[in-house]
Amino acid sequence: ISRLLRLCRLQMFTELKIMISGAIGGCRTLGWASILLCLPLYSAAIAFRETLGIHAGEGFGAEAFETVPTAFFTLFRCTVSSECADHYGRPIWALVAARYGWIYSFMYCMLEVLMTFGLFNVVVAIFIENVLAGARTDNLVMQRERLRDKSFFANKMSDLLAIILEVVHGAEPGAADHWDTSSSEVLQMEITPDVMDTVMTRPGVHEIFRDLALAEEDMVSLFETLDADGSGTIDMAELFDGIQKLRGAPRRSDVVGLNIMMQQLWQEMCDQRETLESLIPVGHGSMMGTSVNESEMMGNPSFPQGIERSHSAAHRASKL
Repeated sequence: ISRLLRLCRLQMFTELKIMISGAIGGCRTLGWASILLCLPLYSAAIAFRETLGIHAGEGFGAEAFETVPTAFFTLFRCTVSSECADHYGRPIWALVAARYGWIYSFMYCMLEVLMTFGLFNVVVAIFIENVLAGARTDNLVMQRERLRDKSFFANKMSDLLAIILEVVHGAEPGAADHWDTSSSEVLQMEITPDVMDTVMTRPGVHEIFRDLALAEEDMVSLFETLDADGSGTIDMAELFDGIQKLRGAPRRSDVVGLNIMMQQLWQEMCDQRETLESLIPVGHGSMMGTSVNESEMMGNPSFPQGIERSHSAAHRASKL
């Protein structure tokens, strides 16, 4: 049994595990749906027992409503399983309508419409929605576990780096499986657009990105996204940091972090503007209309430091 359970960890059993988990998650909904379906059937069973049950000895379909449990089972057979015949195979409601009047057939038709078009459709829709929600929840849990698994990320990036090395050195697929991907030469390597285009055509690359939870639309312009400084090449730091930030669905922390960094950059730019305006002589006009005394600006110790802070903030914002 333990070996069979280990087989369930394989990728081919993923859909089966999702279906089983979704079915288990919908059991509570199924239980409440059963109670909801039983209430109108039980009420109708009492009504037919008090009206048709008293004629049970005549043998014209009324014997199916002799007691409340018998009437309930008859209505359940007729509405749920669509099997509505007596012991001789004769249609119960046709016999009842011919002997006791069409009012009973009309009541049964109203009950059938209520159960089929009302309760059945609602119950099935809610059950399917809960099953799918349970499957999505399990998928999200698995994705969160992968996002938190650092060893999984390291293994996938090692596989990707091996493919990049094969493209850079012109080797055949699989030749870099035993290469050292932690050497200083590899860490200082830079990826060009041509190398990235070739890497994206190699088999297994898209599977690696899917396992890392990268969206398909992000793979189209991956090089432009990872080249944060616009240098035309991607170093290892940009590759690892960029892919780490692209993993998973967009999060609020990404937007909030970018907003906070832009506010910090805006504040530093405002501070630098005040510093530059304070260095302009009063009779020389505004900062935008006249040139600034370069020697006075360079003589101010806060000027280069402020410019450096602005550049560093802009670089952090472009990285994000």
